[in-house]
Amino acid sequence: MDGACPALWGSSRAGEGCRFQLATNIGAILALLGASPAGLPAPLTAAQLLWINIIMDGPPAMALAVDPARDDVMRHPPRDPGERILDARRLYAISRAGAVMALGTVVLLALARSAFGTDTALTMAFTAFVLFQLFNSLCARADDGSLLGRHQLRNRTLWLCLAGVLAVQVAAVQLPWARTVFGTVPLDATQWALCLGTASTVLLAELAVRGAQTALHGSDGARQ
Repeated sequence: MDGACPALWGSSRAGEGCRFQLATNIGAILALLGASPAGLPAPLTAAQLLWINIIMDGPPAMALAVDPARDDVMRHPPRDPGERILDARRLYAISRAGAVMALGTVVLLALARSAFGTDTALTMAFTAFVLFQLFNSLCARADDGSLLGRHQLRNRTLWLCLAGVLAVQVAAVQLPWARTVFGTVPLDATQWALCLGTASTVLLAELAVRGAQTALHGSDGARQ
């Protein structure tokens, strides 16, 4: 079993990075495709997409690659060497997360546009999509089991990356020279809170799905 542990966890870490980045890409594509039929402007500009893919997406994905093994890793059987990194369950999780991010971005854009105006709404949509990645990285760290536990605190590199992502996004929105580059306007505390609340839905959705799966498996075990 000792020899199987690196292979087991290495495959899992590769899957974490793939899940995180693909969910981000799917979310961005769906958000762009969904805004136009709703009569909304594109929620992300070319510069913002580049910002997301290089600055917001890359460092957390690399941090997931050095995720420490969980305490119960040795309780799992070795993975089949021929097993796909992106199996059906992981593809479903990626699609689900991408859909939640896209829906949240478009809905926030629509509601904020009527409440705060187009420029502020577009900045909120951009900010919410970036903040989605903070929560998405937590969802990607395990395909099953608890999302909120001590294991979430063990990857210091990831937390440093997430803190850095948040800091540079604040700069992109609040600093005058950065606003010129990204086409943003400053947000107040209430607007930041709305962006953060919207972004948390990807984690809440994952918690709901895992709770339902646990309940379903528990009821199946009870019937047996």
